[in-house]
Amino acid sequence: MKRASAGQRFGKYRLLERLGLGGTAEVWKAELSGPMGFQRTVVLKRLLPELVADPASVSLLVAEAKLSARLHHPAIVQVLELEQIDGEWVLSLEHVDGGDLRRLLRAQSELGPPDPGLGAYVVREVCRALAYAHALTDENGVPSRIIHRDVSPSNVMLSSSGAVKLVDFGLAKALGGGEGTRTGSFKGNLAYMAPEQLAGQPLDGRTDLYAAGVVLHEALTARRLFKASDLGGMSALRSMRIEPPSRANPRVPPELDALCARALAFAPGDRYGSAEEMAGALEEIVHRVGFGPADLAKLVRARPIVSSPAPLPDDAARVTATHGPTARPPRTLRWIAAGVGLALLASLAWWIAQPPVTSAPAPLSPPIAQPIPVAAPATPPPSPQPVVAAPVRAPMRTATPHHEPAKSAPDLVKGKLVDPFAPKKQP
Repeated sequence: MKRASAGQRFGKYRLLERLGLGGTAEVWKAELSGPMGFQRTVVLKRLLPELVADPASVSLLVAEAKLSARLHHPAIVQVLELEQIDGEWVLSLEHVDGGDLRRLLRAQSELGPPDPGLGAYVVREVCRALAYAHALTDENGVPSRIIHRDVSPSNVMLSSSGAVKLVDFGLAKALGGGEGTRTGSFKGNLAYMAPEQLAGQPLDGRTDLYAAGVVLHEALTARRLFKASDLGGMSALRSMRIEPPSRANPRVPPELDALCARALAFAPGDRYGSAEEMAGALEEIVHRVGFGPADLAKLVRARPIVSSPAPLPDDAARVTATHGPTARPPRTLRWIAAGVGLALLASLAWWIAQPPVTSAPAPLSPPIAQPIPVAAPATPPPSPQPVVAAPVRAPMRTATPHHEPAKSAPDLVKGKLVDPFAPKKQP
């Protein structure tokens, strides 16, 4: 199966722009056409061509559709339909006219530290969405205990009208159904994983609150808090010191510093007890700083953050319990650059290893007499000052062979060199 391209027809949709590319699926902005000129912009989530026939990947997409269809909240992106087009399962979702928080923070970082109200307002809305999902019950009133497990800036959508919507419940689990995360396995974005998630331990709603705390810290500073390479293990994370956001952004009030510290506590029992409690704490700060939907809408419209059609790499490694074939962006340019660099290094190493070039030593033979330099006649100098002639050096002594008498000085100045070792001509 060939990869999709912009402008291509796909069932009842026309693909407009690729919004993202992940390890198992790609996301497209598409236009839905209907009778009487009806049109609607949606988002399509499609499995990668090499995974369309993979039963495990199909099961994950279908499970995401079933779980997301139960979520109806203003701060959660709505799932519209699960359908099969040309033998391929496709998930259609609500389109958010704007972009994700990650790209807005990248744009804001060029302007300096962001307004603290931005992080407080956005994460408050995220916590409200989490509180709804955590408290969701089935038709019999039994709590589903849904855990998102992948809260990150790239999964927080911001609309041009100032709305905040949490997306991608593809890794979420309804723990109430008896299927939880197995000990020793974990899924999600490493840079936003809670310690218990990294350790493969049982999870609850406080796991999502830790990830929300990382998002809040980054929204207050416009900087990454963790990198995947920093999370070498539980011991490294336990001993890691997290600087308060005000260290990078002096505009952050002490209340937000304390809120971040509590959300990022190593032990789940030291964090907020629920997403509702954390949202309430943020509500007070949002009210105090006076940041609202109109302020967010102004930021989104001022610096467009619409997704680029080019695939965007993940900031941190995404790890899943099941390892299937993954699609990687082309790396031709990287290989060419690496080859050129290796060639240059090899040339430099060869040049350094070469011995220094020196003149070949003269053959071992008796020295040859050299002519005595004769001073040229002095020319009258242009100035009246007298010129001192260079002294004439004395004739050089030459080695005398045992079978030949030495040549006298007059024999050496007749205009040509005399070889004292040449055989003597017979008269």
